Amino acid sequence: MAADSAAAYRLAKEASVSNLAGSSLTRIHLLSATALSSYALHALLRPASLAAQFALLVVPLLLACTLFSSPALSLVLNAALLAGCFFAQARASAPQQASSSTPAKARRRSPESAVPLLAEPPMRISIDSAADAAHAAAAPPTMYAAPDELRGAEASPTGSSADTGLAHDGSARRPSVPDAPGMSRSVSPLPGASIARSGSPLSREVRTAPREPRRQSSLASTSSPSLSPVVEPPRSNASRGAAERAAAPPADPVPAARPFIAVYRAHMMLMTLICILAVDFERIFARELAKCESWGTSLMDLGVGSFVYSLGLVSARPLLRARTRYEPLRAAARRDVKRAIPLLILGLARVVAVKGSEYPEHVSEYGVHWNFFLTLALLPLAGTLLRPLARRSRWSVVGLVVAALYQCALWLSPLQAWALRAGPRHGLIDANKEGLTSLPGYLAIFLLGLDTGHYVLPLDPYFMYRRERASRAKPKLGKTAEVLGSLAICFWIGYGLTVPFGIGTSRRLANLPYVLWVGAFNLSFLLGYVGVHMTLVHGRVPEASHTPPLFAALNEHGLVVFLLGNVLTGLVNLSLRTLHMPTLPAMLVMLLYLASCCAAAVELQRRGWRLRL
Repeated sequence: MAADSAAAYRLAKEASVSNLAGSSLTRIHLLSATALSSYALHALLRPASLAAQFALLVVPLLLACTLFSSPALSLVLNAALLAGCFFAQARASAPQQASSSTPAKARRRSPESAVPLLAEPPMRISIDSAADAAHAAAAPPTMYAAPDELRGAEASPTGSSADTGLAHDGSARRPSVPDAPGMSRSVSPLPGASIARSGSPLSREVRTAPREPRRQSSLASTSSPSLSPVVEPPRSNASRGAAERAAAPPADPVPAARPFIAVYRAHMMLMTLICILAVDFERIFARELAKCESWGTSLMDLGVGSFVYSLGLVSARPLLRARTRYEPLRAAARRDVKRAIPLLILGLARVVAVKGSEYPEHVSEYGVHWNFFLTLALLPLAGTLLRPLARRSRWSVVGLVVAALYQCALWLSPLQAWALRAGPRHGLIDANKEGLTSLPGYLAIFLLGLDTGHYVLPLDPYFMYRRERASRAKPKLGKTAEVLGSLAICFWIGYGLTVPFGIGTSRRLANLPYVLWVGAFNLSFLLGYVGVHMTLVHGRVPEASHTPPLFAALNEHGLVVFLLGNVLTGLVNLSLRTLHMPTLPAMLVMLLYLASCCAAAVELQRRGWRLRL
């Protein structure tokens, strides 16, 4: 009886994800826009605690993918997040306006608003001889007073000294001029200076108090160190900061991480984690969002392609580094084979685990033995083998040519009919026909992501297409946004042109419309992340705080978290009857599951551990 019940549950589980037609693009894009809205709200609030970051960045996305997945509720959720952004911006700008208006009001009301002018810093005085240079080094920097100041000093009683201080009277606003050659030094308005009356106003004796070390001036030369030294005045903070920036080493034109890319990849990973478990809870996850059987668009179909696109984007980094850009093809292929071995092992381990535990599986998704880990393992190596073609053209052109040739093969050969045919499977290739036939389409998506990485990973989007110059080490977010916007428009137009030809979108085949849709979506949302970063983050907060710590950890350990999510999904399905679980327990399971994945990423980041796959 228990065996029959388990078999019936397994059949019901497989039927719940079979023969699905997907949903509209509007619903998918509205749902995905929650990621941008929550990121904007986080950029304005900037919470420090990880719990608050989880509540602002993870929980809204979970609600959007489950309980608020309908178009109307997605609009409500996004409107609520944008309203939060509006109030957060208003609250942040109110103290700034109050602080900027308070000093002006205080100056209008205060009777002491006429603040006496402070003495200007010492003037640069040309020195014409070695004797003058020695005298300048032994004496403090002085200023030359106007005749009115000297007459005021003569008015003091004989034998007494008048302290000039730092305040000037009305006559002090006249510009002071240096003496002609041969003139003795005049009075200094600095504290500690006293004046003794003499017979001529041009030959007054100045008695100065001992100098403080911080007031000593330095000698510098404008042309020759021995012929024309000058007395340097104290530099302002602005000039000192400019000098420090000039002396600082140039910024890396290809930084290790860019904040908007980290947030984009973390959100993509979160949506993938949510979908792979939430699809097993029929009460909270709409069937229209699950993977389509053969034709159509859905959220999970988009997630698979976006994962491949993101992998291609970060795979562009070695091609931007000077030491690996011109690496021989054989050495690069050998490196990719070594990196593919762990993924191949994970793929084979998944096959053994699924077959050994009689875990419910959808065979028409990838095939009997094939799975997504095997696809991920082969794509970087295939991209490396196509590198000679990219030397004559850009990666996006190579990717589109691959997608177009593959679409022609689907049309002109029995490949499409064979891949979609239902019925008994004979042989290893026939058993895994879905995974094998979709490889060219996923390779095209990988190459499109690789091309996008050449634009968004460097500070200058044209880093690879311009001559070496210093301006490439400065962030050019506006140019990056222009490139992403232009490419997104081109891809959306290309996707629209496939409609008159009657070409349906198929994740199972990974055909040309699917490739164009995935490229257009990811370019558009990357543009959205760049826009939020430009308007709400860049220049407003310290650079170290540009990326939320939670998302920095998810981005750094994305593949490990993805593996952990697959393991936890299997454990949940083996221990619970998830298909008909009520809404509240299902949401609690989802929250615990996401919290565990995020906590693992944060702990790996804290310990500095990195598992390279």
